[in-house]
Amino acid sequence: MGFAGTQVRISSSHLQILFKAGLLICLLILLMDMGVRPGHAIQTSNYIITGQLNDNLGQPIANARVSGLDAESKSLLGETESRADGSWSLQLDALPEQGLDVHIERSHFLPQSVSLSQENLTNLGDAGIYRVDTVELERKIDSSFWIATLIFVAVLLLIAFEFLHSATAALAGISLILLISYVGGAYHPSLTIFTFEQAIKYVDWEVIFLLIGMMIIIAIIEETGVFQWMAFQAYRLSRGRSWLLVIILMAI
Repeated sequence: MGFAGTQVRISSSHLQILFKAGLLICLLILLMDMGVRPGHAIQTSNYIITGQLNDNLGQPIANARVSGLDAESKSLLGETESRADGSWSLQLDALPEQGLDVHIERSHFLPQSVSLSQENLTNLGDAGIYRVDTVELERKIDSSFWIATLIFVAVLLLIAFEFLHSATAALAGISLILLISYVGGAYHPSLTIFTFEQAIKYVDWEVIFLLIGMMIIIAIIEETGVFQWMAFQAYRLSRGRSWLLVIILMAI
């Protein structure tokens, strides 16, 4: 009886394993049916054009609008934006017969177009993907450049002559830039300097937290009087010679 009972228990465990395996197989079949079948990628009629955008300093350009236009009718065939690393991928449902123009434009840069010949389109039709040579956009000196320059110089003068606290002057400058970008940019695109989202991306948080840590450490050490002692020792060693005092202070 004990042996028979053992046989029954083993059979039950085997049935549980088979049931779980069957359930797993059914789940996998269901997922494969819901997903992309292997032959589906071959049947697609999409064509992809890729490329890279840089400025004249070799830095990648993000958020540039890339449009695919019919060379003859100038109708829009596809549109995309460049990524943070400057790369872009333009997807087309069909290829034009007379050629294709890839038009690239972004604020503060001169627009540029790249024409694809019939040979390029043939290669695109055969391979399904075609890479354009790296495109370099030239910066445009417009009204937003001069406005930002004047605000930057004004902030420096306010700080240098101590008309305002440095933090207050900096906040006033960035507030004025954002005000002009949102209010003036609504009337004319050339007045858009940058948006609030772009301003957040420009903040280097690592440097900010490094400076905060240094300020905290210096504030604590200053209470010990070590800085006054170092200044006294520097003056004592220099014996009143200004050139030697400057060298000692630079070393410290």
